[in-house]
Amino acid sequence: PGSAGLSGQNISGIVARGNTIVVTSSANIGGVYRSTDGGATFNAITSADFVPGNDFFDLVADPTDGTGQRLYAASIGIGGSGGIYRSNDFGLTWTKITGPGVNATMDNLLVNSNAMEMTIHPTTGRLDVAVLVNAQPQGLFHTNTGTSATPPWTQIHIPVLPQGAGVAISNATNT
Repeated sequence: PGSAGLSGQNISGIVARGNTIVVTSSANIGGVYRSTDGGATFNAITSADFVPGNDFFDLVADPTDGTGQRLYAASIGIGGSGGIYRSNDFGLTWTKITGPGVNATMDNLLVNSNAMEMTIHPTTGRLDVAVLVNAQPQGLFHTNTGTSATPPWTQIHIPVLPQGAGVAISNATNT
Protein backbone atom coordinates (compact mmCIF):
# COMPACT_ATOMS: atom_id res chain seq x y z
CA PRO A 1 0.00 0.00 0.00
CA GLY A 2 1.15 3.48 -0.74
CA SER A 3 -0.12 6.96 -0.11
CA ALA A 4 -3.15 7.62 -2.27
CA GLY A 5 -5.19 10.72 -2.83
CA LEU A 6 -8.93 10.43 -3.05
CA SER A 7 -9.34 13.22 -5.56
CA GLY A 8 -11.67 12.12 -8.35
CA GLN A 9 -12.93 9.08 -6.47
CA ASN A 10 -16.62 8.25 -6.09
CA ILE A 11 -16.79 7.70 -2.32
CA SER A 12 -19.45 5.08 -1.61
CA GLY A 13 -18.87 4.55 2.10
CA ILE A 14 -17.08 6.20 5.00
CA VAL A 15 -16.54 5.15 8.62
CA ALA A 16 -14.47 7.12 11.10
CA ARG A 17 -13.16 6.30 14.57
CA GLY A 18 -10.89 8.91 16.10
CA ASN A 19 -8.16 9.78 13.60
CA THR A 20 -8.72 6.57 11.62
CA ILE A 21 -10.97 6.88 8.58
CA VAL A 22 -11.91 4.06 6.19
CA VAL A 23 -13.52 4.86 2.84
CA THR A 24 -14.68 2.80 -0.11
CA SER A 25 -14.80 3.95 -3.71
CA SER A 26 -17.00 2.66 -6.52
CA ALA A 27 -15.39 4.40 -9.48
CA ASN A 28 -12.20 5.72 -11.03
CA ILE A 29 -9.52 3.63 -9.28
CA GLY A 30 -11.99 2.04 -6.84
CA GLY A 31 -11.04 0.16 -3.70
CA VAL A 32 -10.73 0.52 0.06
CA TYR A 33 -8.63 3.33 1.52
CA ARG A 34 -7.55 3.94 5.12
CA SER A 35 -6.17 6.99 6.88
CA THR A 36 -4.67 7.09 10.38
CA ASP A 37 -3.95 10.82 10.37
CA GLY A 38 -7.46 12.24 10.27
CA GLY A 39 -7.68 12.13 6.47
CA ALA A 40 -4.48 14.00 5.57
CA THR A 41 -3.26 10.92 3.68
CA PHE A 42 -4.90 7.62 2.66
CA ASN A 43 -3.37 4.24 1.87
CA ALA A 44 -4.95 1.82 -0.58
CA ILE A 45 -5.71 -1.44 1.20
CA THR A 46 -5.05 -4.72 -0.57
CA SER A 47 -5.85 -8.27 0.50
CA ALA A 48 -5.55 -11.74 -0.96
CA ASP A 49 -9.13 -11.44 -2.24
CA PHE A 50 -9.24 -7.96 -3.71
CA VAL A 51 -6.91 -5.42 -5.22
CA PRO A 52 -7.12 -1.67 -5.71
CA GLY A 53 -9.45 -1.21 -8.64
CA ASN A 54 -12.31 -3.30 -7.27
CA ASP A 55 -15.48 -1.24 -7.17
CA PHE A 56 -16.85 -1.09 -3.63
CA PHE A 57 -20.46 0.00 -3.28
CA ASP A 58 -21.07 -0.02 0.45
CA LEU A 59 -19.25 0.10 3.77
CA VAL A 60 -20.90 -0.40 7.17
CA ALA A 61 -19.69 -0.61 10.77
CA ASP A 62 -21.14 -3.34 12.98
CA PRO A 63 -22.90 -1.60 15.90
CA THR A 64 -23.01 -4.89 17.85
CA ASP A 65 -19.21 -5.29 17.90
CA GLY A 66 -18.08 -4.37 21.41
CA THR A 67 -14.57 -3.48 20.19
CA GLY A 68 -15.81 -1.05 17.53
CA GLN A 69 -13.44 -2.66 15.01
CA ARG A 70 -15.72 -4.76 12.76
CA LEU A 71 -16.57 -3.44 9.28
CA TYR A 72 -18.24 -4.97 6.23
CA ALA A 73 -17.63 -3.88 2.64
CA ALA A 74 -19.46 -4.92 -0.55
CA SER A 75 -17.58 -5.15 -3.86
CA ILE A 76 -18.54 -6.11 -7.38
CA GLY A 77 -14.85 -6.82 -7.93
CA ILE A 78 -12.76 -7.63 -10.94
CA GLY A 79 -12.45 -11.13 -12.35
CA GLY A 80 -14.85 -12.72 -9.86
CA SER A 81 -13.36 -11.14 -6.76
CA GLY A 82 -16.63 -9.42 -5.85
CA GLY A 83 -18.50 -10.24 -2.69
CA ILE A 84 -18.89 -9.29 0.94
CA TYR A 85 -15.73 -8.68 2.97
CA ARG A 86 -15.25 -8.39 6.74
CA SER A 87 -12.56 -6.54 8.68
CA ASN A 88 -12.03 -7.11 12.40
CA ASP A 89 -9.31 -4.45 12.71
CA PHE A 90 -11.06 -1.32 11.40
CA GLY A 91 -10.15 -1.82 7.77
CA LEU A 92 -6.50 -2.81 7.99
CA THR A 93 -7.08 -6.41 6.83
CA TRP A 94 -10.08 -8.02 5.09
CA THR A 95 -11.55 -11.51 4.69
CA LYS A 96 -14.05 -12.49 2.00
CA ILE A 97 -17.15 -14.06 3.61
CA THR A 98 -19.02 -14.95 0.41
CA GLY A 99 -17.90 -17.23 -2.35
CA PRO A 100 -18.22 -20.59 -4.09
CA GLY A 101 -20.17 -23.17 -2.15
CA VAL A 102 -21.69 -20.74 0.35
CA ASN A 103 -24.87 -19.78 -1.53
CA ALA A 104 -25.03 -20.62 -5.26
CA THR A 105 -27.82 -18.12 -6.00
CA MET A 106 -25.89 -15.31 -4.33
CA ASP A 107 -22.66 -16.32 -6.12
CA ASN A 108 -24.38 -16.24 -9.53
CA LEU A 109 -25.91 -12.81 -8.85
CA LEU A 110 -22.58 -11.36 -7.68
CA VAL A 111 -21.02 -12.18 -11.07
CA ASN A 112 -23.52 -9.88 -12.83
CA SER A 113 -24.03 -7.33 -10.07
CA ASN A 114 -23.24 -3.69 -10.60
CA ALA A 115 -24.17 -2.47 -7.10
CA MET A 116 -24.84 -3.73 -3.57
CA GLU A 117 -26.29 -2.25 -0.41
CA MET A 118 -25.94 -3.52 3.17
CA THR A 119 -27.42 -2.88 6.58
CA ILE A 120 -26.80 -4.35 10.03
CA HIS A 121 -29.49 -4.75 12.68
CA PRO A 122 -28.40 -2.60 15.65
CA THR A 123 -29.00 -5.22 18.35
CA THR A 124 -28.83 -8.66 16.69
CA GLY A 125 -25.99 -8.01 14.23
CA ARG A 126 -27.98 -9.55 11.36
CA LEU A 127 -26.28 -8.50 8.12
CA ASP A 128 -28.64 -7.86 5.19
CA VAL A 129 -27.36 -7.51 1.62
CA ALA A 130 -29.20 -6.37 -1.50
CA VAL A 131 -27.59 -7.38 -4.82
CA LEU A 132 -28.58 -5.13 -7.72
CA VAL A 133 -28.25 -5.68 -11.46
CA ASN A 134 -28.89 -2.63 -13.66
CA ALA A 135 -30.22 -0.72 -10.61
CA GLN A 136 -32.88 -3.36 -9.92
CA PRO A 137 -32.80 -5.59 -6.84
CA GLN A 138 -32.17 -9.15 -7.97
CA GLY A 139 -31.42 -10.77 -4.64
CA LEU A 140 -31.85 -10.05 -0.95
CA PHE A 141 -29.78 -12.13 1.47
CA HIS A 142 -29.04 -12.17 5.18
CA THR A 143 -26.83 -13.91 7.69
CA ASN A 144 -27.15 -13.95 11.45
CA THR A 145 -23.53 -15.08 11.82
CA GLY A 146 -21.46 -12.60 9.83
CA THR A 147 -18.62 -13.10 12.29
CA SER A 148 -18.09 -16.78 11.42
CA ALA A 149 -15.42 -17.87 8.92
CA THR A 150 -17.99 -18.81 6.25
CA PRO A 151 -21.38 -17.49 7.33
CA PRO A 152 -24.46 -19.10 5.79
CA TRP A 153 -26.53 -16.75 3.63
CA THR A 154 -30.31 -17.08 3.39
CA GLN A 155 -32.20 -15.62 0.45
CA ILE A 156 -35.15 -13.36 1.23
CA HIS A 157 -38.00 -13.06 -1.26
CA ILE A 158 -38.09 -9.76 -3.11
CA PRO A 159 -41.51 -8.15 -2.72
CA VAL A 160 -43.27 -7.38 -6.00
CA LEU A 161 -44.95 -4.00 -6.07
CA PRO A 162 -47.69 -3.16 -8.57
CA GLN A 163 -46.61 -0.91 -11.41
CA GLY A 164 -48.48 1.17 -13.96
CA ALA A 165 -51.13 3.85 -14.16
CA GLY A 166 -54.24 3.60 -12.06
CA VAL A 167 -52.66 1.63 -9.22
CA ALA A 168 -53.54 3.20 -5.90
CA ILE A 169 -52.02 2.21 -2.60
CA SER A 170 -54.27 3.18 0.29
CA ASN A 171 -53.51 3.61 3.93
CA ALA A 172 -56.96 2.55 5.11
CA THR A 173 -57.60 1.55 8.69
CA ASN A 174 -60.19 -0.83 9.99
CA THR A 175 -63.00 0.69 12.06
